[in-house]
Amino acid sequence: MAIISHTFLVRGAKMAAALFFISALTLSAQEGADMAQFPCRPCGGNTGDPAAKTMEVKEKILSTRGSVIKVSDFGAIPGDGKCDLSSIQAALDALAKEKNAVLTFEKGVYDLRPSEGSRGGGRTLVLENAKCVVIDGNGALFLQHDNSKGFLTINNCEYVHVKNMELDFAEQPYAAGSVESVNTLEYSFIVALFSGYPAFSSPALRGGDGGFFLERDIPGAILSGTDAVRTTKITPLGGNLYKIFTSPNRGGDSLSKISKGDIFILNCKRSAAAFGGSSNSGCILENINIYASGAGAFTFSRCSGLKFLSCAARIKPGRPKSVNADGFHLPHCRNVTIENCLISGASDDCLNMYLTPCFIKSVNGNANIELCKAADGKPYKLFKGEISAGDTLAFFSAESGEVFARAKVVSFNSASSTARLDRDINGLRPGLNKKTDITVYNLSDSRGLKIKNSKFCNSSRFGLYIKASDVSVEGCRFENLGSSAITMHNEPGWPEGLYSENVEINGCKFSSNGRLGMYQKHWPGGDISSLATGVRFGAARKILMDKGVPLYDGEKAYFNSNLKIYGCEFSDWLGCAVYMRSVKEAEISNCTFYPPRLSSEGVKDSDFVIRADFCSEISLYDNTNNSGKIEFIEK
Repeated sequence: MAIISHTFLVRGAKMAAALFFISALTLSAQEGADMAQFPCRPCGGNTGDPAAKTMEVKEKILSTRGSVIKVSDFGAIPGDGKCDLSSIQAALDALAKEKNAVLTFEKGVYDLRPSEGSRGGGRTLVLENAKCVVIDGNGALFLQHDNSKGFLTINNCEYVHVKNMELDFAEQPYAAGSVESVNTLEYSFIVALFSGYPAFSSPALRGGDGGFFLERDIPGAILSGTDAVRTTKITPLGGNLYKIFTSPNRGGDSLSKISKGDIFILNCKRSAAAFGGSSNSGCILENINIYASGAGAFTFSRCSGLKFLSCAARIKPGRPKSVNADGFHLPHCRNVTIENCLISGASDDCLNMYLTPCFIKSVNGNANIELCKAADGKPYKLFKGEISAGDTLAFFSAESGEVFARAKVVSFNSASSTARLDRDINGLRPGLNKKTDITVYNLSDSRGLKIKNSKFCNSSRFGLYIKASDVSVEGCRFENLGSSAITMHNEPGWPEGLYSENVEINGCKFSSNGRLGMYQKHWPGGDISSLATGVRFGAARKILMDKGVPLYDGEKAYFNSNLKIYGCEFSDWLGCAVYMRSVKEAEISNCTFYPPRLSSEGVKDSDFVIRADFCSEISLYDNTNNSGKIEFIEK
């Protein structure tokens, strides 16, 4: 029987994210050697029927094959132990000058030593301003010899296809060892360093909250009930033994859960992600395995039409983890596809997609504003293309915790960073302080995310951290994650935000998530959480009103809306299977809920399967509740 909250929810059509690029072509094996599965729309100039367009593009590629560039022609020979950086960079520079060209590698190991000629900044190699080209690694392994560097930067490129390669480090970008003994009174423990890892006292390692305790039998998984470790002092004891002191409340409170044989890791200082860049369109990364990174795996900003196919941050056998930060980190991206991918053993979120704010520099009336970025109280110009005519802006008040207005951009002058809005908005004022002033988010960015048949597991924080709209998650698995498997959690004060609208989660399986101690003690979440922070309802809102803080209107401000969860399975969950706060229009159907587990803290036992606080139009029907708990509670 359906449960309807407040008003009847009209079932809408499923969201379908529009993609900017043509689906990958399927060519013969011989054709694939030149230009396999590559959609080269900018070079085709096609319009009309999609099928006819695909054939026309394929015929154009096959009739105008560009050059095949071999890195061996530039001196890069796999397996010779020499640094191949300069040779590969020269080949990339040559590729960027071509169209419909393919850069090929022979299978083998290529050694990269950034101190010997890198111009990639935080990454070893760079590809810029390329169009309609392929980089085919043919299964090559790229071995980094500087664990403070990423691998490849891709900037200002269109329809670049990078595929068939692996990335690893000669020395891992973290230290790892086995706990020998624990002293809870002095907040310390002794750890034996594993061979093949940098010393815990190495200056390359990261202090602060850079350490974690991991399960000995589940590589990458946070030891249940423990949190990030803030190291305060590290003392070598001789041989491979180190005594590590922790902050009492940032690691010290986890020591009661630690036993001899548990694994401790300490990350290196953050670097650039393995792959990353900005301002790209229609690019594809395919069949890429990343075994380690000093930061994340894939970090791209201000891109459209990205595709990640069969890509992975993967734990190599015999290791305790993979990358030091997010698997996919995607600010200000539109229309992203992630299919048949794996993120396992990451030290942060498996995916984070979000917006960052602009600030109001000046106001001319109620519909004309000058916008800027801000840092340390100083204004900076917007990024190129950050706002365009037709975009929708949201205006957020840090004082009230509410989005108090939305408006469309009628025109935008990039030279002066001034926007003309389609309506007057009262209450606009200049200010560069995110804690007290108005911040502005372009809701037309961070829109369109399709994730299919992928797995996110054994990582330290969230699975999918979504502050984006028009999202589809289908046929995915979420296991042994530190916090919620999927969370839609606006955090404009970070600043990262904002909305999650039109989110569809279909046919996914969730198991044994919420392992972090802080999750078990404090986080009001579930395997799926749709939350809004800030002050919107209840006593906190009244306190602000009594203090004279302007709320701009008297209506309830629902941050997330139109959430659909169906055909999913939840087992061994903690807190709730689904928790919603400040959500309008949610539908949960045809899901199966198995029994939860008890918190190791003993303070977050589950009483309800689904919880909704300050929500509207919640619909539940045709679910199977085998949990032994009450299905629904509403506040």
